[in-house]
Amino acid sequence: MRRAGSLRYNARMMEVTRPWIGQHTLAAAITPNVTISAPIFGVPNHPERAAAEKLSRFRIVGFGAITQTVPSDADGTILVNLKVQNITEAATDVIMTGAGAGAGDLEALTANTFKGWALNAETSEVERTIAPDDLVYVEIVNNSAAIDTNVAAGKLMFVLSLMPIDVPGEEFGEDL
Repeated sequence: MRRAGSLRYNARMMEVTRPWIGQHTLAAAITPNVTISAPIFGVPNHPERAAAEKLSRFRIVGFGAITQTVPSDADGTILVNLKVQNITEAATDVIMTGAGAGAGDLEALTANTFKGWALNAETSEVERTIAPDDLVYVEIVNNSAAIDTNVAAGKLMFVLSLMPIDVPGEEFGEDL
């Protein structure tokens, strides 16, 4: 019986039939007036490419962050964007943008409390779907001369929620 979302890891097949969490802890403080890109999740490409395309696809269903120290910036903003480097489209899809209504605003976080952000409306079904060789990453954008309160290295974590895609015509045996 096959299940959606199989990944090859250390030459063994790993079945993913429940929500999958990808996370990234920022390794350094945020740099003033710089855009930082950091990977969260990449879908591996295994030798069985045809099987991989059917079984290693995921759908992004949520995104958020948690920090111990809330950053603040009096003369600018500290925003985060969630993006996918989409290999099949040879394009970058913007899944969540740090603009408007507090979405992706790191200064709006509350210390030690997870904050989830709404994802952008989709323009096509492929927008939130990731497949082999795709890379999901965050982009932290600061537009100021100095950051008043910065996060310490390792104290800001981004969390990505993924769900394996149900491949049409396959039998899964379990409710997702």
